[in-house]
Amino acid sequence: STQRHGGASLSTKMGTVSEASVSVWQKVLGEATQRSKTLDSTVLVLGDPDSGKRSLVTSLKRCGHPQSETMFADTVGSDISAIDYAFVDVKNIDDPDNDETVARLNVWMMKDRQQKELLKLALKPEALIQTVAIIALDFARPWTWMESLTSWVEMLQEVVGEVAISLPLDKQDALRNRVETYVRSFREPTNSQPHASPTKPYNRRTTTLHDVTPFIVPPTDESLVDLPLKEGVLRVNLGIPLIVVCCKSDLVHNVEKTREEGVMEIAQRHLRSFCLSYAAALAFVSTKEQKNTQLLYDYLLHRLYNFSLRARASTAEKDSIFIPSGWDSLNFIKQLAGVDAKGIEKPFEHVIPKPATRRQQIGDEEVPVQSMNSFLEQLKANLEAAGGAGGASQRRSLQTTQTSLERKSSPDMLEKTLSSAKLDVTDSKTTITSDPKRPSVAGGAAEVNPSSLANFFQNLLNRDKGSAGVKKSATPDKQSANMRKDVEQELNRIRQENAQSKTPSSSSLIPKRT
Repeated sequence: STQRHGGASLSTKMGTVSEASVSVWQKVLGEATQRSKTLDSTVLVLGDPDSGKRSLVTSLKRCGHPQSETMFADTVGSDISAIDYAFVDVKNIDDPDNDETVARLNVWMMKDRQQKELLKLALKPEALIQTVAIIALDFARPWTWMESLTSWVEMLQEVVGEVAISLPLDKQDALRNRVETYVRSFREPTNSQPHASPTKPYNRRTTTLHDVTPFIVPPTDESLVDLPLKEGVLRVNLGIPLIVVCCKSDLVHNVEKTREEGVMEIAQRHLRSFCLSYAAALAFVSTKEQKNTQLLYDYLLHRLYNFSLRARASTAEKDSIFIPSGWDSLNFIKQLAGVDAKGIEKPFEHVIPKPATRRQQIGDEEVPVQSMNSFLEQLKANLEAAGGAGGASQRRSLQTTQTSLERKSSPDMLEKTLSSAKLDVTDSKTTITSDPKRPSVAGGAAEVNPSSLANFFQNLLNRDKGSAGVKKSATPDKQSANMRKDVEQELNRIRQENAQSKTPSSSSLIPKRT
């Protein structure tokens, strides 16, 4: 009986434990079941290198864990990978007291448009219904906005089109109709009535998410379907929501300081006009000052999970602009303060031109390199033009002298002739030297005419072989004596010519050296 009593008592205790824990287990199982029913979503973050993509995703992760400020000290991603991955937890923003993670955002970051094939691998056709694309622009380089935006949108349109082509036609139409229906039915939220999508899978009467069925068919409410699109809105339907995010908006004042007044208003008109044609949302975000980061997180969950949108459009503050999809229109853009009627007509590169680099300021023209042969030919022509007939005749005379010297003088003879020309014949009054720059007058004596020296060398070269040459059988001493004799004879002739051309008072004879 004791055992039975003990067994009954144990059974009773076990039954009591089961009854106390049944609610806890049901809650855990319910959350797990709910999590399995809620689809994870995909967020594409595209942008040029150093545009702020990783800092933006890090701030979104913090929004998913507002109580863990030091949890994400480092930015996500790397500098060397072609495509980066991160995830962001999805919280029930309609129930702030509920810290439950109901789903995850799979974030793919790309900085190189040439790697678009990798993006095709990350996107799944059946996941396009739960996909949002973000294009990040850099406030540090505002002159790249429109070019970067255009190229990234073209790449995104190509990738989404190639991924969606494997879906049935009705599901492809459902993707485009879902985007169009949201734009048609958009109503700016008020404090009493926040905006939610017409195709909301979220039940506001509970704190849990309903099953998000893929490819939700837009409602057939004619009050929504028959609403016409505004002029210029959604000219191109990508099939997925698009958000344009201008990162580092804390630099907006630097942009205005270095450019003319009203430049940001004109740039804003260009951005809004582009976003209008794709029905894209526009947000200026600063992760440094945490401006619009929580708003962007809430808007992402609103578009992906149809949570309520409580944030209204804001265009007053230049560094925290927010324009949701479906709100803007051409009339609103034209009414933008501080912009003249022709502001939007100016090309964007004229509104915010690229700063001139040092090389561009000096001159960026290419200078062709001239070949050595053509340079020498040009130099020869310039010398001939500058020297005239006298220069040409002088060059011809030098060439003739060189040719005669090579023909009529042996190497030994040439060397001795040149050494003899350097002899200084000196007396107490006059010095004769072969260097015309060297002073050769002492005590008022006359200089030797340089033309006479030139005639001297020319005569040496033009002499007959018998008189100018030296027999091969002659000894070296005899050759030196004959050469010295020739030099002395020529010098005597030069002195006589100078004596005839000068007065007796200004001329002097140079005695021969023995």
